[in-house]
Amino acid sequence: MRSNSGSGGVLIIIGAVFLSATLGIVNWGRIWRFWPVLLILAGLQIIYQSRGKSGLFTRANRTSDDNYFSFSAIFAGNSHKITSQELRGGDSLALFGGVDIDLTTARPIADKCTLSLTALFGGIDLVVPDNWELVVSGTPIFGSVENKIRRRESSEDKQTVYINTSVLFGSVEINN
Repeated sequence: MRSNSGSGGVLIIIGAVFLSATLGIVNWGRIWRFWPVLLILAGLQIIYQSRGKSGLFTRANRTSDDNYFSFSAIFAGNSHKITSQELRGGDSLALFGGVDIDLTTARPIADKCTLSLTALFGGIDLVVPDNWELVVSGTPIFGSVENKIRRRESSEDKQTVYINTSVLFGSVEINN
């Protein structure tokens, strides 16, 4: 069964707008200036759902064994667990939203796995196994890239994974 929490949130926002206008907090003339934004957001929601994606305002939790992943969260949040045993790479975009990626059971192909993470006014949380050796590159602009890996001695061979980040007013956090 599909959750209707997005619809409930829209009704709460509409109610708050009408209440604030009734109480004189907001002027009706200013409210009507923003109706094109609502049409744009509704159109983007329809486009994303027609492409088989979860949409702009929904939270998705998925498990996948694909060798390459591509996730985006626009005004929403997504949580993904990747179980691929031949992970080649992936990319993720968080635009005014958040993406959680769990790679603890994934295995990258030897020295060729590259992840591209882009956070624009949003955040990406990446969880990796202990035996991954990360090479993180990128320049955050008014944001942060935090590599919070706790080093542990492991009997397993280290596997190198390259992570390219682009951050603008957001954050990328890497944990194990």
